[in-house]
Amino acid sequence: MDVKFDVVRIGERRKNHLSEILLEENTIMLKNTLVDFLFDLKNSDGKNSEQVTIVVPAKGYNPKIRLQDFRDKRVRDLVKIKFSGFIYKGSDDSFLININNRVFR
Repeated sequence: MDVKFDVVRIGERRKNHLSEILLEENTIMLKNTLVDFLFDLKNSDGKNSEQVTIVVPAKGYNPKIRLQDFRDKRVRDLVKIKFSGFIYKGSDDSFLININNRVFR
């Protein structure tokens, strides 16, 4: 199972270096958890790739997942249940405006 991630930052980098480290670690942890979840889920489906966008917020330390990226409705519903606190609920306009922001380092 191949999961490709796009990471988008909303807003600018934080001035506090420790905040940036925490955000990066939380993003890596979310990626790993999502890969494990999708691997277990997709083994039965036979699909071999998924494209997922992770949004790093302007405030707070929890990266978010865009549900629109999941093509399969069953997978989208399961991700919505499993990762309910990590769903991006912001507008698509702010997402598209910040799509070229530098993420980490």
